Amino acid sequence: MKKLLVIMLLCIGFSGCGMSPTTGLLFTNVKASHDYVRHTTEAWQVGAKVGTAEVMNILGLIAIGDCSIKTAADKEKITKIHFVDYETFSVLGFFTRHTTRVIGE
Repeated sequence: MKKLLVIMLLCIGFSGCGMSPTTGLLFTNVKASHDYVRHTTEAWQVGAKVGTAEVMNILGLIAIGDCSIKTAADKEKITKIHFVDYETFSVLGFFTRHTTRVIGE
């Protein structure tokens, strides 16, 4: 009975961890591209705009922020999106920061 309780508590405890392409139990620092990719070289030209938006999660209990593509694009007044990248940073699952990066004109 005690083992079952421990297993259930572990499952509940790990269910609030941040999501990304892959996560580490102790530490995560991952960058990934979103499916929305316009394959052009324009995005990496000098002067390309980069907008970011982020959300933070503390202990899997409190999540604050807006990491939507629209918010990231609006911050830099991007109207033509070329790439959308994501970055997840997590320490022990206690603190997670998820950043959306929009690159375009």
